[in-house]
Amino acid sequence: SEEGISTTIKAEGGGLGAKTGLYTTKNRIRRLTPLECFRLQNFPDEFFYKAKNEAKVSDSQLYKQAGNSITVATIKAIINNLLNL
Repeated sequence: SEEGISTTIKAEGGGLGAKTGLYTTKNRIRRLTPLECFRLQNFPDEFFYKAKNEAKVSDSQLYKQAGNSITVATIKAIINNLLNL
C-alpha cells in the first residue's frame, strides 16, 4: 500500500496478513498488531486495553472485533449528513 494508507481490516481470512494486510517497515515485512487495528478504526487506546485486559480477549478475537467495526469518524460523518438533510 501507499505510505500512510492501510488496507481494509477484515474480520475473516486465513494466512499471514489475511486480516490486516502486510507492511514493509525497516526492510522487513510484518502485519499490523491488534492495537494498530483498533487505532485505524479510531478507537482510543483505553478502549483496546480494556477489551484486552479486563475481558481477557485473545489477539485473534481482537482482530475480529476490529474487522467487524466501522470507523468511528465514518459513523459520525454519516449521522451528521443525515441530520443535516
